[in-house]
Amino acid sequence: MFYTPNGQSLKKVRVFELGVGLLVIGTCVCFVLELFKISIPDKAELFKGFLPSTIIFKEQQALYISLGILGATVMPHSLYLGSSIVKPRLNDYDMKKYGKINARPSLSAIKYSLNYAYAELIISLFLIATFVNSAILIVAGATLSGQPEAEDADLLSIYKLLVHYISPAAGLIFALAMLCSGQSAGIICTLAGQIVSEGFLQWSLPPWATRLCTRLIAIVPCLFVTLSMGEKGISDMLNLSQVVLSLILPIVSAPLIYFTANRKLMVVHDENGVVRAPADVNVIADETTPLNAKHSKIVDFTNSRLLTYSSIFVWALIGSLNCYLVISFCLGADIHF
Repeated sequence: MFYTPNGQSLKKVRVFELGVGLLVIGTCVCFVLELFKISIPDKAELFKGFLPSTIIFKEQQALYISLGILGATVMPHSLYLGSSIVKPRLNDYDMKKYGKINARPSLSAIKYSLNYAYAELIISLFLIATFVNSAILIVAGATLSGQPEAEDADLLSIYKLLVHYISPAAGLIFALAMLCSGQSAGIICTLAGQIVSEGFLQWSLPPWATRLCTRLIAIVPCLFVTLSMGEKGISDMLNLSQVVLSLILPIVSAPLIYFTANRKLMVVHDENGVVRAPADVNVIADETTPLNAKHSKIVDFTNSRLLTYSSIFVWALIGSLNCYLVISFCLGADIHF
């Protein structure tokens, strides 16, 4: 519904963003209400949990859960989705301003879309995702602390404990939050799967068939585990799938870091020969411009050295933690899936 092989319309993209946005807002509202219903005895200890700790190396299960949270937050497939849904925004801008869609988007369209992407990234990843993941951990910690069921607790256990120790309303709110979160993640996975299958695998199936295939690939293993292992299997598979996302993240993000640091790829031709770029963007002469276009320039959107080195550092850190987890598991570390 939101994607067609020939490209999405901006109206469909906005409907998609609105739908996912409402689900995300619903998740946040539910957790805000949940946080007011629980009691946090030691708030200083809570904020200390946001700081890096060596406990992830002392307790293998802590590293396993941490990487699972990372994979569930960043979601490598969302990188493909984000790069795909920006195209209709570029085309719409050029159509409104110039009355046509160019093979290469204009500089002003790129700048407009970049500003939108910056705001979207800051709000979704650094604010909403951080809050939701923190709220889940806080609610789980406050509910399971000191309880005998805490050792093998899962999402269903948290729901039951909220109903038993706080109120049925607290359990209902938690269930609604998980429903909204699951629906938004499912929609994103389906659309990202369709984009990848048609773009990389060159599938030529009708859109409904592609969506059906991508959803079956995701649902059939879950259904098999549910029928064969029950609630415990669902929880284990959920944690494992999130860790797998973390393992894939360095593979998917490496080309992105390389491309955005490559000046040959990150330059945009300014047709008017006028420097309209922000102060932090380099403007250089276009060596490939014909001789009769003496005043033509290109704008360099290459990442700064600081951003490039920071990206490489974070990439190496995540990759190292992934390798440490895999090696520990191969050596017989006690990691519960």
